[in-house]
Amino acid sequence: MEIFREYEDLVTQNPKLLEEKYKNRLRFIKTPLLRTSCLYWAIQFCTKGDAEDIELIRELLTFTNVIPELQLKATKMQNCFHACCDNGNEVALKLLLEGQKDRYKAIYKKYQKNLSVDKNQTPEEIKAARKKFKAEQSKRIFEFLDDELKTKKYTKKFMKYVKKTSDWILEFEKRIFEGARDDFANIRPFEDQDDFGNTPLHIASLKGRVECVEALLEAGIFFLVIIKL
Repeated sequence: MEIFREYEDLVTQNPKLLEEKYKNRLRFIKTPLLRTSCLYWAIQFCTKGDAEDIELIRELLTFTNVIPELQLKATKMQNCFHACCDNGNEVALKLLLEGQKDRYKAIYKKYQKNLSVDKNQTPEEIKAARKKFKAEQSKRIFEFLDDELKTKKYTKKFMKYVKKTSDWILEFEKRIFEGARDDFANIRPFEDQDDFGNTPLHIASLKGRVECVEALLEAGIFFLVIIKL
């Protein structure tokens, strides 16, 4: 956590010092896969009613490249909403739900800034700028594998997962950019299914997490996804 905190302080104030201090480790520190995994397990092992645990979750949600909606391979494709319902942590679930639109607005602003068209740009320059932005977005996922790929340290299965994750994040952020028109109403990560077909609502219902069920219903769930056995 201390490394994450220092990263957040230096990434905007002194990126050069950040590069010098962490060097090769930096590509691991900033990947969404690691950062989101930390949030997932912080929620999963959070002691209900523990103020320090909740404060840790609240802090992680403010960090860059933390994506609660991201489904993780190591957790059978569950996301942080699943973790809240599995643990029965309605406080953390409400933090995720209440902060949703603010996170989406931040992503929207980033896209708006990088995809804005300068009236003096030619169509080719606009296309090149957008291509560069997409490549930079993908780099957040793949950068930490650059050296390891040369030594063939990772399996094809893992690389396929990383590529799929990168594509998912790019598509997710594109959906947010396009969904700003209807106030992000159609982006509903609490209806995503894990490897067993369970949504967070299924998990909450199966485990008797009444408060979590109520929080999800209040958030606007209007249907149940059918599990195929």
